[in-house]
Amino acid sequence: MAEERLIPNRQAPGAMDIAARGPRSPCDYLATQVSLVPCVWWKRLLPAFRKREEGGEEMHHLQIEHPVSDFDTWKGAFDSFADFRQHSGVRRYRVLQPTDDPNYVIIELEFDSSSEAESFLAALQRNVWSSREAAPALRGEPQTCIVEAVEVEEY
Repeated sequence: MAEERLIPNRQAPGAMDIAARGPRSPCDYLATQVSLVPCVWWKRLLPAFRKREEGGEEMHHLQIEHPVSDFDTWKGAFDSFADFRQHSGVRRYRVLQPTDDPNYVIIELEFDSSSEAESFLAALQRNVWSSREAAPALRGEPQTCIVEAVEVEEY
């Protein structure tokens, strides 16, 4: 797909119009009708709408949570697998912790498809969690779930 660039829409002051090759999509039309919408917001939001509009799958997330014996040790091991995550289809990730428990982590890994998430989970179980050297701070069995966003709203 050609690189898209945002240009001002003269019909709706403050709104942005998306200039791209091919026919205009419903998302492009929506962007031209909303005035005073920040360019950054549309640039971030429209790709998700386009994916759904084109009949593609929604993004899938592998959620992992487990206790750790030491967060810094765990984080060092997690960081050492950055290339593995990137080459396994992870688009982005978030590491979360409960505010009242520094020895517990929740990880959300985003993939284009559920099959990529399933393959990555199998690789974690086989190659990482089964090895004390690869997962030195892991305590207990990680709880996992592959989920798909059905609705996202930002305020």
